[in-house]
Amino acid sequence: MQRIGVLHYERFCYEKIGQTGWGEKEKPVCGPNDAICKPIALAPCTSDVHTVWAGAIGERCDMILGHEAVGQVVEVGSEVKDFKPGDKVLIAAITPGWNSLEAQGGYAMHSGGMLSGWKFSNFKDGVFGELFHVNDADGNLAHLLEGMDIAAACMLADMVPTGLHGVELADIKFGDTVAVIGIGPVGLMAVAGAAIRGGLMPGVRLRMEKLADLVMSGRIHPEKLITHKFVGLENVEPALMLMKDKPRDLIKPLIIIED
Repeated sequence: MQRIGVLHYERFCYEKIGQTGWGEKEKPVCGPNDAICKPIALAPCTSDVHTVWAGAIGERCDMILGHEAVGQVVEVGSEVKDFKPGDKVLIAAITPGWNSLEAQGGYAMHSGGMLSGWKFSNFKDGVFGELFHVNDADGNLAHLLEGMDIAAACMLADMVPTGLHGVELADIKFGDTVAVIGIGPVGLMAVAGAAIRGGLMPGVRLRMEKLADLVMSGRIHPEKLITHKFVGLENVEPALMLMKDKPRDLIKPLIIIED
């Protein structure tokens, strides 16, 4: 399926509430501060399930799903300083506009309006395609560390920081006893966070780099969340169906596009 450089590319879309489908879409346009990436690894999320089958974000039409990915840079804008084509990168699920007043005020996840830092498969196309667009590349990408496990890296997009952010919001102190209700992948990371305290879900490159350091130093092991592995973009759909149906042996599926 990899046809980088063509006008159209394969993608998996949310067509309307209750319906998904495959098809082609025009190549995303790279602005001066942005990047175009291709996926190396992808993971579906329960949020994708809520989006499609519960209409959680309202009606959308022909919007690419997915917000958890590890990628490789294909193109960068003229103002991007720290990334170049060929770089392998971590991409946060939340990609704020860093010049917004909300981000400058400390609420990056709401840059441009309530929850507007969450752009993938909410306000713009997500990552379940051969190509995807990342705004404010220097602030929203982080370099994939050499030797880092791809499964662990993909979990840093959303599962790890969401669980750890719950610990921050709960203001847990050393010595506190906590109960985490719902031990899915986010809940498991909340348990880990209650023991490491850290992380944040407004996105941001610095946080992604710090989380990557936690993985490489052996402080957290998010790769253990992966119970089902697939190979190839065409397996996004069965992986998403696992998240929808939730068999007893499932924690989190992963789709490897390339090593």
